[in-house]
Amino acid sequence: MTAEHTSKESERNRNRILSELKMNESDLKTVEQIIEAEERKTDGEIAVAVIPESSDYAAFELLFAVVLGAAVFAALMLFHQKIEDALSAAFWLPSRALTTGVMGLASFGSIALFFQLLNRPAIDRIIVPSAVRNTAVRRRAVRRFVEGGVYATERRTGILLFLSLAERRIEIVADTGIAEQIEQSEWDAIAAGIAEGARRGKTAEALSEAVTRCGTLLASRFPPKQHNPNELADRVVLLEAGS
Repeated sequence: MTAEHTSKESERNRNRILSELKMNESDLKTVEQIIEAEERKTDGEIAVAVIPESSDYAAFELLFAVVLGAAVFAALMLFHQKIEDALSAAFWLPSRALTTGVMGLASFGSIALFFQLLNRPAIDRIIVPSAVRNTAVRRRAVRRFVEGGVYATERRTGILLFLSLAERRIEIVADTGIAEQIEQSEWDAIAAGIAEGARRGKTAEALSEAVTRCGTLLASRFPPKQHNPNELADRVVLLEAGS
């Protein structure tokens, strides 16, 4: 894969995420400026990441495709005699094996078709149990927490706001230094505010408010020290699906 192709894919992913968020580059810049401003008021560090989906859920899509394919085969079995008669008339070759082969091919073809049709975020929200989706988002958030170095701040005062679009779920992961001082319920309330804003099509405003609330909460427990380095980049990271 060439660097140019990779760059175009990244650009498409970026535009797709911004479209889903109903945000533009200016909105993104505003959020990043708020992150920078809030971090000056506290010893804490705020990271934000967005991903199209936290898992591909292929196993569930394949399972449902197989079930639907089996239903197609069962429906064909009800008309197997008519199918055999039609094939005999068309090919002058009455054969039960031919009929079975055609029905089997149709069933496998339907499985492939259903698998493609089921590969949609809206469908995943229906066929994948919520507990599975929630676990997938939490795991991906924790992984980003590690990969993004949020865990590696000097005083363990990093926090990650993680948005997973397909699942329509927000996770806030706090490092140990913060978790000892601030209850998770405080972060859950902020996450709920982002989700509500996104539902109303005002993600930029909701995310900006969430970062401000995080900054205020962190400043109340972790005021800035005389030496207050900026340990994490003040930007919103847009991740690619499957990354």
